[in-house]
Amino acid sequence: MKRCLQTLSSIWPYLALSAIVLILFYATGYKQNWPHWVDQELTLSYNGLLVYSGSNQEYLDHPGFFSIHLIAYLIGIANYLGFYHLQNITDLNQSSSMLESMRILIITTRHAALLTTIAYVLVAYYIAQKITRERVLSFLIALLIFISNGVFFHFTLTRTEPIAFLFLLGSLYFYIQYFNSQGKQVLSLLACLLMLFCGALNKAQVLVLAPFYFTWTYYFISAKVEGKPIESNESNDSDNPLKLASLASFIALALFYSLISSGLSLVINFGLIVFFYGLTFVSAKKVKINVFKATSLFNIFYLIAFEALNYFSFKLNQNISIFTNIEDPISMTRWLAPDPNAEKIAMDSNALYVLSKIANSLLEPLITLFSKVSSPLILVIFCLVLLYGLRKKLNKVDITFGIYSFLAFYAVSLINRTRYIDAPHYLLLAEFFLLGFALVLIRKLDSIKAQVKAVSLLIFLILLVNLVPHTRYVNLLMRKGGQPFCSSPQIFLEKIDAKRIAAECQGNPI
Repeated sequence: MKRCLQTLSSIWPYLALSAIVLILFYATGYKQNWPHWVDQELTLSYNGLLVYSGSNQEYLDHPGFFSIHLIAYLIGIANYLGFYHLQNITDLNQSSSMLESMRILIITTRHAALLTTIAYVLVAYYIAQKITRERVLSFLIALLIFISNGVFFHFTLTRTEPIAFLFLLGSLYFYIQYFNSQGKQVLSLLACLLMLFCGALNKAQVLVLAPFYFTWTYYFISAKVEGKPIESNESNDSDNPLKLASLASFIALALFYSLISSGLSLVINFGLIVFFYGLTFVSAKKVKINVFKATSLFNIFYLIAFEALNYFSFKLNQNISIFTNIEDPISMTRWLAPDPNAEKIAMDSNALYVLSKIANSLLEPLITLFSKVSSPLILVIFCLVLLYGLRKKLNKVDITFGIYSFLAFYAVSLINRTRYIDAPHYLLLAEFFLLGFALVLIRKLDSIKAQVKAVSLLIFLILLVNLVPHTRYVNLLMRKGGQPFCSSPQIFLEKIDAKRIAAECQGNPI
């Protein structure tokens, strides 16, 4: 009995958090207005049905690999439970109402957003509990993560960013763990890189933004070493083989990319491995482990993770590569040019266009931030107030970390604006830095009671600005607004019977 009570005591926050998210999902508009976000949700639903039926996914742009396979499993569960019987695209095309079949597919797909949101709050609680050892505080931190605009938006819309970002967060966690274990947990470095490329498999954009997040981890890599260091950074003759291994592994990585990339893509990929080499070098130096061993391991695991996931996804996708955007990141700029349908526009020219667009948009993230009240603005003000209040406790490292967090939020917001002027689904990627810094400052308050009050205040303020003067949360939950499906530009999906859809729209427009 005592053991049961102890188990219940340890798992109740997970159960309560899951229950909150589940109740909110099923008590609101998860079945309503299926065309609300139809662009992404229908595309993912269609590809999920393809994968469920044994075909390969056609959607290779993001490429949404894990999201699509999750949706395929959800479709399988829905078929097994008898909610409907859609085994393949032919069943969809031959159904009595294609619009109705697309509706039930999208409702199934929305459960992927439910599951990823539950994953976010549970992971947030787990990490907070591991750091604070305080259940109530950790519970409130998980709630704060949930109601923040970036995460909450994805609770109401199935997209590829949340799963990609979850993998990225896991990658950052294992990167920190490797160094804080003094290099003992070697497999943490491999796990870091496997998760990084898993994230890229779901959203190739992760690799472009990765340097901002990995630089952020440097603050959490502890320089305080108890006892004698495992390895020394001082050069000696025994280092020579490791120096050679470090150099050889980097050259191998550079040659590898030279074989699969060209033009500006090669420059970007080369810049990425130079960045990782440099960061791993200084991180190893910070914790006093052998820098050449650390960089050698990182480069070797980088190649292993890349090739392993490339092969894994290639085979699962029936020998059709979905690593295209990962190998050739400049290819993603085809969606950014003034005319994305102009096939003759060179990719390198598109990249120059993106750079010019960034140069012309330097003030836009700040305008967006200060022109409307939302969780990022609340977090910025909150952090500034705490910075002032804790000024006597903070050292130069803390201040530098804060400045970097603000700059990283701005930089990621600016880069994301090359695709959309104001993209709420990309807010998740930028808001992370503000949330992270806010929690770091809260942890520096004197008592757990003060920390609980600070997190509670943040929750109250974010809910207030979203629920009192505005109804954005409510509109998202109830799927209000959006464009009617039949009067919107039709989404091209290769195997869908577009003529039947057009005929249904004429008879019963949605």
